[in-house]
Amino acid sequence: MRLQQLLLYAAGFLTIVIAIMHVGLPALWGWYREIKNLSPQARKTIIDRNSFLILLLLVIAYLCFALNNDMQTSDTGRAILLMIGIYWILRAVWRFLGYPKSSMTLATAIIYFVTGICFLLPLIP
Repeated sequence: MRLQQLLLYAAGFLTIVIAIMHVGLPALWGWYREIKNLSPQARKTIIDRNSFLILLLLVIAYLCFALNNDMQTSDTGRAILLMIGIYWILRAVWRFLGYPKSSMTLATAIIYFVTGICFLLPLIP
């Protein structure tokens, strides 16, 4: 198995890990307690965005596993890898710079950064 394939499998695995993290966010951070005073529309928006982000992350993981070769060899697949890789790198930087410093913030930023690298490295021939 080529290194590029392994990196995309790792990217898919890490994307699933991040999706699972998002499943636990409401309980971990007490979202329902925190958002109870918001309008029903605002509460629904927060819950919907997190739910659909989880779905999107699972779709991205599917691409990594099921369309591994296409993602590396087609122009469209390579463009998708580039965009997703840049997204995760930017998200890591934002997580590190835009959130209060804690071990959880650092760990999450590292997971995002490594995920981004796993999406970008297969682009190098």
